Amino acid sequence: LFYSFGLDMATVSDPENTTGMEAEFRQLEGEWKRIQKKTFTRWCNERLKVQGMQIDDLATDLTDGVKLIVLLELLSQKPFGKFNKKARIHAQRMENIDMALDFITRKEKVRLVNIGSADIASGNLKLILGLIWTLILKYQISVGFAISDPSAPKVEGPSPKQALLSYVQVSPAHSTLTERVATITTFCK
Repeated sequence: LFYSFGLDMATVSDPENTTGMEAEFRQLEGEWKRIQKKTFTRWCNERLKVQGMQIDDLATDLTDGVKLIVLLELLSQKPFGKFNKKARIHAQRMENIDMALDFITRKEKVRLVNIGSADIASGNLKLILGLIWTLILKYQISVGFAISDPSAPKVEGPSPKQALLSYVQVSPAHSTLTERVATITTFCK
């Protein structure tokens, strides 16, 4: 993990340098979150543009559940049914988000961990980024690498994360990026 952020073990193990290292780590973590937010917003907008919709800020634009539901309809290519298209009051927004999360878990069979409608309604960016990453894994990476659906019979081959990791490790166009990516060994913390 430390190597992924350009830190060496001497820096990590020096107790006198801990506050400097922590500050550097927080700065890198903030930069990483900013990059994820920008990238995931762009990914969502590429899909939503066919409906004439756009997300400007993931933390605020999904709080009523409407754009999340439309995104899910587009990704799954399944009609969603009735929902509050103009959710004005808190109860309507929560109902939309609950319906969206239920759709993801029950109909699409995607396992969601530690995220609820209150997290999305309150704009919890970290959990929203996790949700969008889960959707990318389900609807983009699995399809892009021709990986079968988890409910389908098991076929030998890499998982979506393994396929993406292999792709990232061998395909960067710029040498500076290649040096950074070469140290990536997992997408987990």
